Amino acid sequence: DASMECNNIEMGKRIARRRKQLKIRQNNFAEAIGISNNHLSSIECGKSMPSLDIFVKICSQWVLPQIICCSEVADPIIFPKK
Repeated sequence: DASMECNNIEMGKRIARRRKQLKIRQNNFAEAIGISNNHLSSIECGKSMPSLDIFVKICSQWVLPQIICCSEVADPIIFPKK
């Protein structure tokens, strides 16, 4: 479904943007949340959706409520564009 794909892509972009803001390398972040670098790359590119368990781990690494990770309203505040 195209809308789900768009949501995956947008969420992946937010995750990648926040990780880069925190200056965390992709492989280090993947290890911290217990997944492979390839899996994290697929999530950040919007090719795959994280499981609920992984989604919670991603958000908890930044001490953010899960809604922030997928909310466009919070995007400019939490994830300002450079």
